[in-house]
Amino acid sequence: MPHDVWMPELRREFLVYNEPPSLPWSPAVRNAVSSKPVIAALVLLLVAGCSTAPTSTPGAVVTDGKPVDKTTEPPTLPAPEPSVTTAPGAAYAELLERAESARGRGEYQQALALLERAQRIEPGSARIYLDLALTHVARGDPQQAKATAERGMLYCSAATECEALRALTH
Repeated sequence: MPHDVWMPELRREFLVYNEPPSLPWSPAVRNAVSSKPVIAALVLLLVAGCSTAPTSTPGAVVTDGKPVDKTTEPPTLPAPEPSVTTAPGAAYAELLERAESARGRGEYQQALALLERAQRIEPGSARIYLDLALTHVARGDPQQAKATAERGMLYCSAATECEALRALTH
């Protein structure tokens, strides 16, 4: 079959399916933009963008041309105290006792698991970090004990805990 016969059909199909994308200001877009609701919405947006906020605050009184704020300030609350504990709380005291018992029996993995549970309950407890570090020492991992003690130093407030943690960091 000669090329002249089937090429024009292919060219026509190619142009129909692969037309260039319409430009932003094609006739269809121009017709849509020229509709009255679209213009009204654009005008409203423009006017709303030009509005300004009031210059005085609610409750302000103007005297001698200067605004004086008469609103009351909300009472300031004292800053919450950090959750640093030295004595174990009731929520995790049993876990600490069970961990100490497991460490005494040489069950270090169980002791670490119990201490990690206690740490999820009270993450800011230096006592838990101290017990974790002591468990790492007992199982023969002085590097992990040192790293744990250094993290515990961030939370210690009692002198005895701070000294014990500091001793493990050297």
